[in-house]
Amino acid sequence: NETIAERGRVRQALLDLGLECPPSQTNFVFVDLGDSPIDLFAALYEEGVVIRRMGQFGASKNSYRISIGTIAENGQLIAAARKAMS
Repeated sequence: NETIAERGRVRQALLDLGLECPPSQTNFVFVDLGDSPIDLFAALYEEGVVIRRMGQFGASKNSYRISIGTIAENGQLIAAARKAMS
């Protein structure tokens, strides 16, 4: 299944960037930047990637839900995340 494979690829890329990204069995991953000053939502939005802030749902202020998309969309997400975290 492409979604499962892509979820693994996205999660591994986020882990490789040093981000907290617990295992997922859904069509999205959860990322928590903790005390980082980086606003991942804003940084990815500038690159044309939209993710969802999770702070309003009781998660930490700097946490996000990232939906798994197509191979190309996920490639764009990974590239944008690498840029944001560099």
